[in-house]
Amino acid sequence: MAIISLPIPMVSVLEKNIVKPSSPTPTSLRTHSLSYIDQALSSMYLPFAFFYSKPQPNNISQLMQTSLSKTLTAYYPYAGMLRDNASVECNDTGVEFSEVRIHCPMSDVLENVENTQSIVFPEKLPWRNWYGKLAVAQVSHFECGGIAVSAALCHKIGDGFTVTKFINDWAATTRDPHVKPFVHFVRDSVIPPPEKSPPLPAPVIVAETQHCRQIRYFFSASKLNSLKAMVKAKTGIQNPTRTEVVSAFLYKCIVSAVKTREVSHPLRPSQLFHYANIRPLALPQSLAATSAGNLLSTFCISTTHDDEMDVAKLVAKLRKGKQGLYAKDMTRENELALEIYESTKKGDKPYEEDGFDKYFFSSVCNFPLYDVDFGWGRPKHVSVPMGPFKNFILLSGNKSMDGVDAWVTMEEGHMAALEQYEELEEFAGMVLSR
Repeated sequence: MAIISLPIPMVSVLEKNIVKPSSPTPTSLRTHSLSYIDQALSSMYLPFAFFYSKPQPNNISQLMQTSLSKTLTAYYPYAGMLRDNASVECNDTGVEFSEVRIHCPMSDVLENVENTQSIVFPEKLPWRNWYGKLAVAQVSHFECGGIAVSAALCHKIGDGFTVTKFINDWAATTRDPHVKPFVHFVRDSVIPPPEKSPPLPAPVIVAETQHCRQIRYFFSASKLNSLKAMVKAKTGIQNPTRTEVVSAFLYKCIVSAVKTREVSHPLRPSQLFHYANIRPLALPQSLAATSAGNLLSTFCISTTHDDEMDVAKLVAKLRKGKQGLYAKDMTRENELALEIYESTKKGDKPYEEDGFDKYFFSSVCNFPLYDVDFGWGRPKHVSVPMGPFKNFILLSGNKSMDGVDAWVTMEEGHMAALEQYEELEEFAGMVLSR
């Protein structure tokens, strides 16, 4: 697909406010202790944007600020300040809210294959480390009457599950002012720091996507079923998930495509890191659905030979890796956090092992992103800005909720090789390149 470069639209800021919780945070909750996983994570923002066609209310900005204020009463740590890498001062200083006008139709942004969808966030915000406010929201008005609502929340406070729940609760409160969001922040009650250990040093991850491109691939329900049937036939796994089959298939295609760029065509030793939600293991079922915070970990599989690059074998490896992760976290000690702690004491960076190409997969397929309804229906499109670094693949459910969108960020040369990989074309459609 040829890259179409269109001018970046002009943006006019209509207002910028600080929104505070509608009720003060109780004294007993004024200090939010961070779990060991929280400490191990960076303070990078997690950004999502939701596009809507011609909502009806005229007072959208005031309506959404009022509902945001009510939502922050439940999500009070986001209205506070990081005191250090072990705690948040929940002092109700508030979050940043902007209203802007983008001087073009919404279709220009959605159809432009360059990375213009970041325009619905405050400038330079997506994926950067926090700069004073732990949550930032923006409402963008387009000339056609459509709007975009973006939200970026600090990863130090919560993971993708938490961010999705926050945005859905904000939307529900906008639809109905009588809604009272409820959430349980796990704090350091789950995965506490090892006894007598000092706080982890605050990790800083710098978003680096220079010389990178992002392509959004779409996997339809029928193609997913074909992949699942193939995996089941070869491995006997009865219920391969869409996350497993898409992760394995994309990893195989990427590694094989990169191989074709080498003069001698060797298979490069590679690793697939996959983030996983550990709520089912770390919390009672009654708390999992309303839990907020960082309840995630990661597992890894490695490949060094051609005969390992089979989708069914890769799915089996992923299943085994996740089962191993769950076995670790069942002991209520997060070994990933401990490993990171040991490496930071030595001055190393996480995942800095030499000799392997590394690919990072994260899935929000089961998160209700397309259920975010502020009162004018489901979003026409949900967008994720490019980033935060090369070889990052984010999987999300599509609007019909039966397929998968895969947002792939890689350096330009490797992306060009992936675009030419024929097997990928058999199972996935290229929706957007930027």
